[in-house]
Amino acid sequence: TRFIMFYQVIEILIDKVIKVEVMNKVCSQLESMSGRKIKEVLGEQSSEKKRISALLTTYARPPKVLDDHLKSLLLAFYIHINDLEFNDPTKHEELNLTDVFYGYRNKLVHNYRLMHDPVIDSNITESSMNDINVATEVLIAHLVTFFQ
Repeated sequence: TRFIMFYQVIEILIDKVIKVEVMNKVCSQLESMSGRKIKEVLGEQSSEKKRISALLTTYARPPKVLDDHLKSLLLAFYIHINDLEFNDPTKHEELNLTDVFYGYRNKLVHNYRLMHDPVIDSNITESSMNDINVATEVLIAHLVTFFQ
């Protein structure tokens, strides 16, 4: 529940991101854009993951130490719960914070039972989720403070 509450701030900010992105990429160049290009830009902005990426890379980039720390916590969590999507450590370097953060949100909302498999140590799961929540709280504070 705590993470989902934090995520509501992300949703508020990505609502602002879509407005700014459309204004900058479409409205300011409307006369020179083809209908196809307008549709393409609007389609990109309909992706929640794209807007989160813009938030974390353009509008309120978190410090590298926070980015790395939260990404590390999330990847360790995925390994702990034996998540098939993120279980290949050789691919972890290719992932960015958006990939693992949005993945975590989706697992909490759409695949919560994955975290409660009887073979997984629930104490470690709870501890990991608490650590993720603390780091997410810091991320949210940064985003709210530095959003431009």
